Amino acid sequence: MKFSAAYFTKLWLCTGLAAAVAWGLKLWLHPKQPQIAAVLVLLPYGLVYLALTMSLGINQAGSILRRIARLR
Repeated sequence: MKFSAAYFTKLWLCTGLAAAVAWGLKLWLHPKQPQIAAVLVLLPYGLVYLALTMSLGINQAGSILRRIARLR
């Protein structure tokens, strides 16, 4: 399977924006316990990343959500 540079650029853009949101939440909330920090930072990171990749037309994001929907 061969991917284009535009594909990887989209993925890196989504990663950077999701990380910026998560980092901002971490700095704003500054949770003291690691378990709380994980939920408050990693969950929004994942949601933002999935939303951005879906909006940019990355097919794998849609397949992940379809798998999650099938489990329910």
